[in-house]
Amino acid sequence: GSLRVCCELLRLHQRREEEVGFMSSALQPVSTMWKNLTDKPLRAKVSWDSHLFAMQCIRKRLPFDAGTDTLAAAGLVGEQEEDEEAKRDVSAELCAEIGDPVLLGLVELVGYIDINRAPPNWRALLIRTLLLSGQREKARGAFAEAFFVSPATRLLAWSGPSPVVPAAWLSDVAEHIEASRVLLRVLARYREMGGEELCNIVEHVLLANFLPFPHCIHVILASRLVDEIVGACFAAGQKAAIRPGCSNADEHKELERCPGHWAGAHVLWRLQHVGMRLFEASFVPQRGFMPHAWPEPLENGAPPHATVAARAAAKGSEELPQVSDEATGGPADGQPRGPDRGETRTSSVAVRVEASDPPCQPEPLVVHVTGTCLWDEGLLHIDLLRPIMDAGRAAPFEPILHFGRQVIMRHLWYQHKGSYSNVPNLTKLWELACWPLCEDTGLIREALEYLKGTYREMKAFGAPWCPQHEESLFQMFTALDLSRLPVQALLSPWVPPQVHVVRLLVQQQPAEQWHAELHQEVATAAESLKEINQDCVKLTNKLNIVEQRTVINKSQISDAIVTIEEHQRKKREPALSSRRMPPTV
Repeated sequence: GSLRVCCELLRLHQRREEEVGFMSSALQPVSTMWKNLTDKPLRAKVSWDSHLFAMQCIRKRLPFDAGTDTLAAAGLVGEQEEDEEAKRDVSAELCAEIGDPVLLGLVELVGYIDINRAPPNWRALLIRTLLLSGQREKARGAFAEAFFVSPATRLLAWSGPSPVVPAAWLSDVAEHIEASRVLLRVLARYREMGGEELCNIVEHVLLANFLPFPHCIHVILASRLVDEIVGACFAAGQKAAIRPGCSNADEHKELERCPGHWAGAHVLWRLQHVGMRLFEASFVPQRGFMPHAWPEPLENGAPPHATVAARAAAKGSEELPQVSDEATGGPADGQPRGPDRGETRTSSVAVRVEASDPPCQPEPLVVHVTGTCLWDEGLLHIDLLRPIMDAGRAAPFEPILHFGRQVIMRHLWYQHKGSYSNVPNLTKLWELACWPLCEDTGLIREALEYLKGTYREMKAFGAPWCPQHEESLFQMFTALDLSRLPVQALLSPWVPPQVHVVRLLVQQQPAEQWHAELHQEVATAAESLKEINQDCVKLTNKLNIVEQRTVINKSQISDAIVTIEEHQRKKREPALSSRRMPPTV
């Protein structure tokens, strides 16, 4: 019938159920079974409640669904066909094609449907209908219940020109990994969002609710999209710092990362603040925001709106830095061009020492960085590392310090244009890197090569020299654990002799400690031997006493035997004498 008739029937049925009460509802299955047994025409009938009836009424008013042909092919007719059709889910194509005007006309029927009993695609339609009717709280609860089982419901958060569901609703389902994938697709539209909207999503959804879950780190924070968002946020901060009408505003090419519709000083400064929070939270998953191969966390590949240039940049970031001699140095005559002679490294951050290294490396090596990152573009500054490295010192077993050192060394090599950093600035960076805790051989070798070049530049003719700078360089050399490097890495005139002395002393420390421990063990063993000798003397004295007592006991036993034999002999003599006397007559 018409929509009004269906709604009136559902209203009357609901009113009847409320009036009848609990007992009648409990006995209704028994009465229905009795009618089916006694009344033959009712045996083929099906029993519907208001939920199924309302769903069937809505289905009859939806566009044609191709899935209805399968019921006729299965041989179902009459009431059985209606029952199967009412319980069947709508197709995903139909769910996506239905427009809002059609759903808005069916709002009255949605109130009689139990959303938790509805099939997955039905739930997405019902949530859309609830939103159109203004029932946001009910729609939000239904979204949280249906998110895990309904792919069509997850599409409501990111698909289409304008998503149906607000991104804030994902906070209710943050514990599920699919929520991270959906949020990643939502963030992929950041260039289309307003600045305030992006800040709200990052602050109140990602950092506030998703960050505690491990899948957020692997799916969202480790993705290339976060690198782009952080760059856009810092570009917004630089855009806010540039005065309107400034002549050199066009020279800042990195500002192209910031969408043009992000305007307003308060919005831009808030974007920079949000970018700093996101930078600190994703520093380790982003591997220090250095060029590397980003994972593909989504099932269908890259996020939506990913450009071809972004994918090409991702491939280009996989290139590894190269190491070569300085332009003034060059390889030594007769020496082969080995891994320290300009070939691509096996690590993206450090100089690796191979078996084919030359026996002596007099000239310092130079690392030529490849690829681009936010540090190279000037969007990220070294000062941002200070809170990061402080947190790394509090947790030395985490990789925070390792990635921080990589960033510092890349910054130094990127700024190297034939000359090295000045000693005061290098001292600050060296203290920030916390080199005494470094155990990576490649990073230590890379830092050593930079210090060798700095020392050579300071010793060059006409270079400014002062004892304070030389002492600072000595301290920077000694901060490195050079015992982890082979000897040929130190065979250079640009390694101060004091460094070799310190290295030998450091290498001697384990031997001295071992000798001290051995001496302590020998002293302890000597004391033990003395105690054993004293015990042996005591035992010897006791044995002597026992032997003396044994001799005395033997003499006493001999005397006792003689006495016993004498006594027995005396007893035998009267008997023998009586035998020898003649008998009397």
